[in-house]
Amino acid sequence: GTGLSADAADKHLNSSSTGIYLDLNIYTTAGAPVTGDDVYLLFSGSSDRDLFFRYNSPNWPSTVPHFNTLTINSSGDGNLVLDSSSSYVNGNLSTAYETIGTTGRGYVEQSSGSHLIEHHITMGYNAGGTGYYTMTGGNLEATDPGFGIYCGRSGSGEFTQSGGTVNPGTGFLTMGYYSSSVNNTYSLSGSGSFISTYTSTSATNSGVLIGYSGDGTFDQSGGQSQISQSIMLGRNATGDGTYNMSGGTLSSGDGSLNLYNGFYGTGTVNHSGGTIDLGTGGLYMGYFSGSQSDYTLSGTGTLISRTQDIGFRDTATFIQTGGTNQVWAIMRIGNQEIDGDGLYQISGGTLEPADGNAGFDISVGHSGTGRFEQTGGTVNLDDGTLFLGLNDQSEGTYILGET
Repeated sequence: GTGLSADAADKHLNSSSTGIYLDLNIYTTAGAPVTGDDVYLLFSGSSDRDLFFRYNSPNWPSTVPHFNTLTINSSGDGNLVLDSSSSYVNGNLSTAYETIGTTGRGYVEQSSGSHLIEHHITMGYNAGGTGYYTMTGGNLEATDPGFGIYCGRSGSGEFTQSGGTVNPGTGFLTMGYYSSSVNNTYSLSGSGSFISTYTSTSATNSGVLIGYSGDGTFDQSGGQSQISQSIMLGRNATGDGTYNMSGGTLSSGDGSLNLYNGFYGTGTVNHSGGTIDLGTGGLYMGYFSGSQSDYTLSGTGTLISRTQDIGFRDTATFIQTGGTNQVWAIMRIGNQEIDGDGLYQISGGTLEPADGNAGFDISVGHSGTGRFEQTGGTVNLDDGTLFLGLNDQSEGTYILGET
């Protein structure tokens, strides 16, 4: 990290400043912010204010300052918007900790430049706080190996990305950290790119946690998500995570990505377009007892994975009305005994081996209870095998035609 300067201090937005466009270099108390400062952009006015950093300000040093904290919050009727784009000093904004919306609202807009985070950036820090981040270009990235993005800690967060690159490195994206955190969304579209290289030796850790203890929704209609190791929807028992995929690509950064749809909590995937390619990783639905999981594949959506477990240790339902589901090795419906309970319904689309693979197996009722219902579409195992009730005390049912 970057050490604090000897004259580090608290710098506050001068609340008596007037006008729509405010220059942070001028309109802060105790002089322009410098490295190590705690910068508070707190606003209670009734009219909107746009705040920016002036690139060639005579009041700012030639090197990029690295703030200790940056807090953006509006408690009045007016909105305070930090434009952190081409007006950066030297094109960059750098801070150790950043909070957007503590108990009120905070806005950040980025269209260019580099936004550098050392530790955490949090949207919606406290209950009642809402943070908004809109990104159309530039980079949001780490100064160290990784940083954390909290999209809704106790409050709510809304991240909208239609361009640029978000790269927390070996850090994480967590949506809905506490159970009080609701209405958290991350929207990825256009040419936007989200990259996570987080890895861990523990299967219970992940770099992308959608609905940690609260709720979270990741909407992807374009762009690309490249994620190493795993994604978890509904991490804890109270967590509720949703991934809506209608375009773009979601793929592995290291060749293997596990998608836990309902880890301890509730997970939902609505997949109507674009490609989810897990590589040599797997889809795990209803991973632990007490979880709940749903996956809907429709339209032109394509899912590719090595394995698929529908009802790993609890209840899960996969409904396919269109699209393509490609499996490399095996699909297990009702994997674990006692609690594993899975249902696969197909009325349209294709279930087939992954490209270049001679076939795959389907085990309905692997060690638990499984049911496969086909009223339409195409199921092609090629050289694979269909197993019903494979292991002791398991129960498997395959229905072809009307149920």
